[in-house]
Amino acid sequence: MPALWIGTVRMTTKTPHLDTQDPQALLDLVVRQRDLYQSLGSLSEQQQRFIDAGDTAKLLMVLSRRQTILDDLRIIAESLRPFRESWDDVRASLEQDDRERLRALLDETDELMRSIMARDRADGDRLQQARGRVSKQLGRNSMATQATRAYQGTSQRPPANLPSSSRFTDKQG
Repeated sequence: MPALWIGTVRMTTKTPHLDTQDPQALLDLVVRQRDLYQSLGSLSEQQQRFIDAGDTAKLLMVLSRRQTILDDLRIIAESLRPFRESWDDVRASLEQDDRERLRALLDETDELMRSIMARDRADGDRLQQARGRVSKQLGRNSMATQATRAYQGTSQRPPANLPSSSRFTDKQG
């Protein structure tokens, strides 16, 4: 079960009730969300390098770490739900400094998310192109193998009415 720490509260898939009037709880959640997106962005950059290098093993490790972060982000989103449901009241209860800090954090998180999504789309396109190249290469290899077998006569047995040796060679070869 994924778990993370928000302030002094350990968050799990069953999150505790948070006081929607507690501005620090909201800010802590949004800071943690931003931090997770920063980590996701870093992994996204690594993902891009491993795709370009064709390093499948490292790519799979990065994807596994990304999944863990996405699980943590789902927990944060669930924890933020009560704040979103009464957003106007929550915002109104914030001091001006907290409201500005919250807006800056949300803007930064949004920018990080957009950047990650753009990189992921580009990575998806590169993976599709690589898959296409591999498919073409496999097709060429398959055709070459078939041609070699046909040339060598291993793809089928020679007809029974043909002599076992070529009539154009003498006994020495």
